[in-house]
Amino acid sequence: MELQHANGPFKQLVNSISTFYSQEVVGQLHKIVGSADVLGNPVKLFSTVSSGVSDMFYEPLLGFEISRPQDFGINVVKGTGSLFKKTVFGVSDTLSKFTGSVGKGLSVATMDEKFQVNRLRRNRPRHAISGVADGATNLARSITSGVTGIFTKPLEGAKSEGLGGFFKGLGKGVVGVVAKPVVGVFDLASSVTEGIKNTTTVFDKELERVRLPRHVAADKIVRPYNLYEANGLEYLQRLANGKYKTEKYIAHLELDSLEHSQNAIILLTDFRLFSFYKRNLDIEWMTLAQGTPDFNKNRYPKTFHGKWENDNI
Repeated sequence: MELQHANGPFKQLVNSISTFYSQEVVGQLHKIVGSADVLGNPVKLFSTVSSGVSDMFYEPLLGFEISRPQDFGINVVKGTGSLFKKTVFGVSDTLSKFTGSVGKGLSVATMDEKFQVNRLRRNRPRHAISGVADGATNLARSITSGVTGIFTKPLEGAKSEGLGGFFKGLGKGVVGVVAKPVVGVFDLASSVTEGIKNTTTVFDKELERVRLPRHVAADKIVRPYNLYEANGLEYLQRLANGKYKTEKYIAHLELDSLEHSQNAIILLTDFRLFSFYKRNLDIEWMTLAQGTPDFNKNRYPKTFHGKWENDNI
């Protein structure tokens, strides 16, 4: 709100401010409510479809400004295609968000934390075919989990809490045998619609990363970009398919292995020290820091016999 020459009684000034912001809240409320995923984000649907309608009229107008007559027809096709593409994208995105939100709510009602965690680990379908396949797989898993839960939940409850836990687990199993298949149906619908949505953009050119992610040390200070440290962080995140990516990268050293022709890398984190090969990232040996939970279990598979090229590490 901007007031010029705001002279007058204080009460009038307060009334003007309160009236202005009350009207703004009411005017923006539909955007907040309409952006909720549980409703399918209808605001995004409207903006996407309206953008497609705009393209349908705007693209042919560009054809009039081009000297070649055939360009007008090409732009008509572009505009119509954009309308169809954005309409399919918007509708499928709305349905995917709505069914996903309902499935998430119902998964909480099952009171099965393991089921909820496994549900969140679903793969995002890249296109419609993978959406159908992933959705069918999730449905089968939900049904299986619901049926087996009738027997496993009471046993788990009895093991942890005795007789009271048995009846509590029995209740969870009965609820799960009904709720989990329903969750699977909504997840199937969500995967199919999300796959359809992603099909509309599967041929779009994606932005490619120009450089590797910056390494930020444990002190959280952002320093000038260092490509060597960025490579070390990338190695850590890719080792063993990301098994150790939650650890903090400290340093690494590239050196020539005396036993093999390929280059070896020594990498240090806040939990362990690795030796692995640069070409295929196969771990040669690994040691844990003293005080870590698995330190006493470590067998030290191999002793390193290479030559340090730098004592800084």
